[in-house]
Amino acid sequence: SLSICHGIVQEHEGTMSVDSEPGKGATFILEFAPALPDQADPSEENEESEVIVVGSGRILVIDDELVVREVLENALSRDGYQVETLASPREALPMLEQVQYDLILADLKNPEMSGKEFFEELSKLVPDMISRVIFITGDATSPKAKEFLDGAGRPVIEKPFELRALQRQVAKALV
Repeated sequence: SLSICHGIVQEHEGTMSVDSEPGKGATFILEFAPALPDQADPSEENEESEVIVVGSGRILVIDDELVVREVLENALSRDGYQVETLASPREALPMLEQVQYDLILADLKNPEMSGKEFFEELSKLVPDMISRVIFITGDATSPKAKEFLDGAGRPVIEKPFELRALQRQVAKALV
């Protein structure tokens, strides 16, 4: 989605704009400052000095948006985690009865099955796995979503998310 792309561009200190004319489509323009190879960026030093504890662990990402699945798989795999992705929570349920995951990152809004329905089914099928769920959502403020998330008592990562914040939350959940 555009909000995720915008978050990624902002994280890299870039800008995103659109040029559009009715009936002629749209052109999205992403602009980033050029990297200077012989000059260290002080913000990079600060980011690198911030230690993110990573370890081994098996993570399942469930999100209907391909871009989200790819970003999470790439980032978390680089951190040393074994990551599998699925677009469908319905597909994930029988798999979760067979395969043990250390963490499940699940989108709250999926056209096939809501995060609430997924969580309820998971609690019936594999109750010990519900304590390993972190929800990802762009809709944490709607009354229905807020009520469910408050009741579920599980961590929430809001879209657009900062990759570092997500990495910290994953590392914290897997300690």
